[in-house]
Amino acid sequence: MGLLGKIIQATTGMKKLVAVKVITDENFNYYVEFQRNDSSARQWEFLRLVLHYYSKMLTLLKDDNVAVTFLLNAMESVLNQGLTKDTNVLENADIADTVTIVQTPPWDGPKDLSGTLWFIDIIKRHVTTELPKNGYCQDMVFAVFAVLDAFIKNNGPDAVKMMESCLSKMQLAYRSGLVDYHKISSIDDVPNAAFVSIITES
Repeated sequence: MGLLGKIIQATTGMKKLVAVKVITDENFNYYVEFQRNDSSARQWEFLRLVLHYYSKMLTLLKDDNVAVTFLLNAMESVLNQGLTKDTNVLENADIADTVTIVQTPPWDGPKDLSGTLWFIDIIKRHVTTELPKNGYCQDMVFAVFAVLDAFIKNNGPDAVKMMESCLSKMQLAYRSGLVDYHKISSIDDVPNAAFVSIITES
């Protein structure tokens, strides 16, 4: 757990639900592993973690117009082609020739971009992330799709379809200008609203 996570736990009593370990290197090899920190955490908390992770990276990249544009466009491309168990996320995001998913953490100059999802109340969740001092904007952009790819591989068709619906809600909010991803509050507000909306509709 990073320093920020320890402070949050000590000062607020918020509960750590699930996490995703994301390690990359200079060659854009990505190792992704989901972890359940609370034995009572439901499976959909992993879905919510992916949503929050995307939102967090988008907001952190807000001052890099090129990175933000690429991230939004690549996510739109992935969603336009649909999410199924057979989806090749890296291919559909047009990064398959650059990013490689690996089965063990890279050891040559590893960079940690891991994320943790915290319980606030019955509706709200909060995300914290690790960010390497030697990282680049593209590390963060590619990490979003590496995490999404891992989620699809580790979950069934119903969860994947729900992920598509939630991400589409978020994408609509970003594209329509209904929310401002430059605001720190959007990191949690947008994925929380998207998840609740889809749950309510189903």
